[in-house]
Amino acid sequence: MISKKTNVIKSKRIYLKNFTKKNLIKRYFNWFTDDGHLKFSRHKKKNYKYDHFLNYYLSIKKAKNLFFAIYTNKKNFFFGTITANLDNEKKSADIGILIGEKKYLKKSYGTEAWKATMKHLFKYYDINEVTGGAKTKNIGMIKIFKKNKMKLRKSNLKKKTQIFFIKKNDFKI
Repeated sequence: MISKKTNVIKSKRIYLKNFTKKNLIKRYFNWFTDDGHLKFSRHKKKNYKYDHFLNYYLSIKKAKNLFFAIYTNKKNFFFGTITANLDNEKKSADIGILIGEKKYLKKSYGTEAWKATMKHLFKYYDINEVTGGAKTKNIGMIKIFKKNKMKLRKSNLKKKTQIFFIKKNDFKI
């Protein structure tokens, strides 16, 4: 996919910067040890080591997908991550987000990061659709989808998941 290289995606209260090896810090690892925080995540109850995170980072980089660290504008504090898996054939991107620091939950930082990522994808990549999925009980994630004007594509009652989407034409850049 053709894109305009950019080092930073800016928003009102936050900015997104390419995730690098420098982000592989203890605080980041700790985000994956709190089962309460990860109650809706596939990472729950996993005992990851440094090599897992390094390999994940390298695999995203190799696949030419996007992996951003989320920072506050005021204090330059790293508090979350957001990824976009790009599908060239379908001209789509699937976004995933983790607000790792609990004090940044329920304050619309996730919604802001999600919107900034969608805007970046639609503006600089050959993307026509963005998708995201979540467990049905993950109310915070469902709110992020809805606040960003995404529509429900399908629900899987067996897996208790929902997939949301938005088309480029329905998103105001």
